[in-house]
Amino acid sequence: MEILPSVARAGEARSFGDAWPGDTAMAGADVLLGDESACALAAAGSSLRGTVLVTRVTRVVRSGTRVWCRVDGVLPRGFDTVDLAWPGARLAGATMADVELRDGTGLRRTVRAEVPVRLDGGAPLLVAVRRRACRVRVSV
Repeated sequence: MEILPSVARAGEARSFGDAWPGDTAMAGADVLLGDESACALAAAGSSLRGTVLVTRVTRVVRSGTRVWCRVDGVLPRGFDTVDLAWPGARLAGATMADVELRDGTGLRRTVRAEVPVRLDGGAPLLVAVRRRACRVRVSV
């Protein structure tokens, strides 16, 4: 049985682990990145803020334990997707699912994350990313 991030610690709406900047916190149903509202940031357009991509979901398709989301903007290349957060979404009844994100260029990333029961197109989405380790090939 998987423990959902939102119930990992009693009394919190959502917990944020090491994948998220230390100043990430809940504010009601919204998420604060420092002192900025994630919902307001997403309304202003897709942007990368350090290790967090702030964007919007433009289309959602669910099938069993998989969720496909087309997102506004461009997923950052050279980064791995680590976790997702859904500002403004109610987490009661949320489940873990494999979420495939696809941006306008066709780039796809998949992450196992908590997904709210109700998720609509236009919903804000935060994507925690981590820079990929550089791989070096050495020939002898």
